[in-house]
Amino acid sequence: MKKLLLLAVFFTATPRVQAGKPHAFGTQDYIRALKQITDVMVNDVTSPVAASRYYAYLNLSAWEVQSACQPAKYPTLSGTLNGFNTLHFIPAPPSTDPHLSVIIALYKAAQKLLPSGHLFKMNLDSMRNKYGKSGMDAQPYHMAETLADTIVAQVIRYARADGFTKLNNLPRYIVRDGPGYWNPTPPVFMAPVEPHWNTIRPFVIDSAQEYKVLPPAPYDTAATSPFYKMMKEVYDISEHPKKEQLDIAEFWDCNPFAVQQIGHVEYGVKKISPGGHWIGITGICCEKQKLSFEKTVAAPVCKYCAG
Repeated sequence: MKKLLLLAVFFTATPRVQAGKPHAFGTQDYIRALKQITDVMVNDVTSPVAASRYYAYLNLSAWEVQSACQPAKYPTLSGTLNGFNTLHFIPAPPSTDPHLSVIIALYKAAQKLLPSGHLFKMNLDSMRNKYGKSGMDAQPYHMAETLADTIVAQVIRYARADGFTKLNNLPRYIVRDGPGYWNPTPPVFMAPVEPHWNTIRPFVIDSAQEYKVLPPAPYDTAATSPFYKMMKEVYDISEHPKKEQLDIAEFWDCNPFAVQQIGHVEYGVKKISPGGHWIGITGICCEKQKLSFEKTVAAPVCKYCAG
């Protein structure tokens, strides 16, 4: 309660920013920040499923800060997402730069969530040095940072309760012998990626049971079986691929750690994850459509919110 009162006093005692004053950041800055976050995930060799989780909470942090600044236009997702029902903050005063707040929140959420989040300290220090200097001009920055800190802390608590931290304590995947069962393959014989990911709390649906899909074609080596025909198609293309097919395959090759072998030498190539690939595509679309900063923040969250 004391913290809330202090925040209230801090906000009400701050003068308004002059009307028409330009924002510190624009659409391209948000896209660039997400690209920097993607680069850190690539460096960390973040698995596809873990990357999708990180992007979800990072963009949720940005969205909630934007909502705090413009609640009528961009409603909060508190009360809509599973378990996300206790978001509390002091309403942002008119003098708060929402763009600055969003960018700060994005970097701070990444700093707390990602294994190499400490790398974003330089970004935050740079902004603080540029916009948070002493004197009256520094107050809008400190308001933006206070708002970002308040909301990011709550989103991080929400993230840490989704079951992700319990995955390492669950039983390991047991490889089964026999035709039709998955087995590690050369050259690396990597373990399966997060076989217990279905235990993670979903954001909106009750469970995966709400969207049941048809089972895969059963393993069958008969030349007339659906399984054999699909495998044969893949094999034939891989034996004599066309340039267009190679280009398509390379474009969608989102293996975060692709191990390649040349003779007796093996080396790993770090690549973008599927989630990071789509985040990048979303950024390109936002730039081409010349979307506003606000709609660009909304785009990774939901199509409806983007308008």
